[in-house]
Amino acid sequence: MIKTEQLEKIIRVSLFSGRIKDERPLSILIIAAVGAGKSELLSNFTEKYVDSVLYATDITAFALHYRHGKELKKGQIKHIIIPDLLTPLNKAREQADHFITFMNGIIEEGVSRVESKTSNFVADFPIKCGLITSLAKKEFEKRKDKWASVGFLSRMLPISYEYSQQTILEIFEYITDRSYLDSSPQALFLPQDTNVILSKDISEVCIPLAQMFKDEDDEYGFRRLKQMQTFLMGHALMCGRQVVEKEDLDFLLEITDFIGYSCRARI
Repeated sequence: MIKTEQLEKIIRVSLFSGRIKDERPLSILIIAAVGAGKSELLSNFTEKYVDSVLYATDITAFALHYRHGKELKKGQIKHIIIPDLLTPLNKAREQADHFITFMNGIIEEGVSRVESKTSNFVADFPIKCGLITSLAKKEFEKRKDKWASVGFLSRMLPISYEYSQQTILEIFEYITDRSYLDSSPQALFLPQDTNVILSKDISEVCIPLAQMFKDEDDEYGFRRLKQMQTFLMGHALMCGRQVVEKEDLDFLLEITDFIGYSCRARI
C-alpha cells in the first residue's frame, strides 16, 4: 500500500498495548471512504503474522464467548481484529445491538459472565481485550449518534484519513504496475506482558490533548486521556523500552491529525 506507514505504526502500537501489564488494551476504529484500503490495511495483521490476535471477517458475540471463551480466559487473545465492522453489523437488529453491547463490555470493564439459552461463559475475573476495526465514513455517520449514546465511541480511539490528489495518482500507478503483487506482510513479534513506566510529567502533557480530541458527547475526556497514556506506553514497548520517553510523546503529537472523525489527515 502507498503512504500508510503511519497508519500501520498506529495499529502496531495498539497491538503492543495488549502486552502492557495491568493495562487495558487500546481499541481503535479506522474511518475512511469506501475503497480507501482500510480492510486491506488490517489484513496485514492476521493470526498468521501476529500472536494473541483473533482476526475475523465476521463474528458474533455468541461465537466470541462460545468458540473462543477458553482462549479469552487464558489471555491468549489480546485483540480482536475485524477488517470491516459493517459485516458483523449487517445482521438482525437485535443481534447487531447485542454484538455492540458485548464489545462495550469486553473493551472496558471486562466480561466475566454471559448466560444464554445454549451456553454459559463464566470467568474468575473480568476478561478484557481490545478491538481494532474499520468502517466506511458514510456507514459510520449513520451509527454515530447511537454509538455515542451507549458509550461505544468513547471506548475507541478514532483514526481517520483521506488521500491527497498526489497519493491518488500514485495509487493508480501502483495498481496499474501491479506492484501490490510484490508486497507481503511482516510478522510482528510481541513480548510477554511487561510493566511500562509512565511519568506524571509526560502524562500531564496529554490532558489538554485529551480535552481537545475527546468525543463531542464526552463531557470530560477521561477515556481519551487513558487511551493516550496507553498509546504512549504501547509505543515505548514497541521501541523496546519499559519507560515512556519524549520520543513516544513526539510520535503521539505527530499523529494527532489522524485522531478524530473528521478526516483531517491527508496522506
